[in-house]
Amino acid sequence: MKQSFVKLSVIILLFMASTPSTALGNDCQKALKKTVVNYNQNISNGQFDLAEKKLTESLIGCPMPKLFHQWALWEMELSKDGISHINGKNLLNQLSILPEKSLSWEIRSYLMGRLSENQLQATLYYQKACSKGFPLACHRAGINYVAAKQYDKAAHYYQKGCDGNYLNSCANRANILINHLDKETDGVKLLDHYCRQKNSSACRNLGYYYSNKKENKKGKKYLQLSCQMKNSKGCLLLGLMFTKNLQKQEAEKYLQTSCRLGSGQGCSY
Repeated sequence: MKQSFVKLSVIILLFMASTPSTALGNDCQKALKKTVVNYNQNISNGQFDLAEKKLTESLIGCPMPKLFHQWALWEMELSKDGISHINGKNLLNQLSILPEKSLSWEIRSYLMGRLSENQLQATLYYQKACSKGFPLACHRAGINYVAAKQYDKAAHYYQKGCDGNYLNSCANRANILINHLDKETDGVKLLDHYCRQKNSSACRNLGYYYSNKKENKKGKKYLQLSCQMKNSKGCLLLGLMFTKNLQKQEAEKYLQTSCRLGSGQGCSY
């Protein structure tokens, strides 16, 4: 894991050394929006190597502000271990003085929300960016409404994220239907649909659902699909399932895979 952080840090430093904070052209603004969405989806799925690869590929030739690359590393570290050596409040302060045209309005609003320590304020930023059609902001608004136990609103914003083709929103909305809105059958059908669309989080969530229902054969099937898509959390859950069933060799295999894919929990187990 440390080697992965070192590699990403080197990549970011190279970008920072070659890219001044200047106004972005329309093509780069579009590339940045797509990059932020894909980067978040990949790290949310535990697909850390893919996230790093796509980040470096997608922004070649675009002069990204230093703040963007610091934020990317902050997100990566949070997703892997739940903590980061980068101070989020400091990033927020940098964002507040960043020239207006160096980031699009949607990205700026999204980052303001993401770095804010005030959940209500963060949700307002997400809603603003969501209203402009930025699906990742809709997704984050959904997450905040889940935390506030306002599940109807959470489902509403997850649907907006899903409509914007942010597939993790689709999977999360299905979870809301299953666990909070008494629409279990609809939610399971949606998870199955998006799993077939190669969304690893949907496969993982479906595997977790069947495991909780004691339908271990189905649970194993969907968690294996998720793990095959290099979803570290899917591999972790599969390893824990085999651990619970006292299948030590199989458990070790999947926990090692989870660890290799960057899961701190997988390494710990």
